Amino acid sequence: MLTSLLKEHIFLVLEVIKEAVFSSKQNTNREPIMNDKVGELLSNSKDVAQALSLINTSYLPLQKLNMMFDRHNAFIIEITKARISRDYKLELEKELQVIHELLEMSDMIYSGL
Repeated sequence: MLTSLLKEHIFLVLEVIKEAVFSSKQNTNREPIMNDKVGELLSNSKDVAQALSLINTSYLPLQKLNMMFDRHNAFIIEITKARISRDYKLELEKELQVIHELLEMSDMIYSGL
């Protein structure tokens, strides 16, 4: 179950990125479509956090996992927006932050396993 949720998470991230790029190239307001895709991603993130928490609630508390996934998703969206707007300095800053955040997440998950 966790593996399929994580695969879905990656797929949904790609969908959000593709929609953001498409919207910027078409110069159209596709905000409702983007909001739907982001909503699916956030919902999936809650499911992933729940599945991880069930493995070991002591080391993987649901509230902390949800906060980590929310921050992770926000970074990915910010990186995408920065790339589209060609703000490479901001993109690099956010990418460095997301690397640090991913290391924190992986340490926490590893400790819980």
